[in-house]
Amino acid sequence: MTKPKIKFNVYSVDHLDYGDGRKDQARYFQGTTYAVSEKQAIAQVKYRLGIRPSDLSCYYAGDGGRTTTFEAIKA
Repeated sequence: MTKPKIKFNVYSVDHLDYGDGRKDQARYFQGTTYAVSEKQAIAQVKYRLGIRPSDLSCYYAGDGGRTTTFEAIKA
């Protein structure tokens, strides 16, 4: 028997480090999908948007940077 698919809202969370001690987070809605788990929902949305692992981090000149993670929440 297969697991039922659940509707998930998927968000990206940018963790921003400005290099001078300030840190922020920014959360963005990326899409809705049906999946059997949070991990599968995140993978589906990342595939749909064409997001690669190299797109998930960016380092600024100096000490700052941005790291992006994803979270799925049952809709």
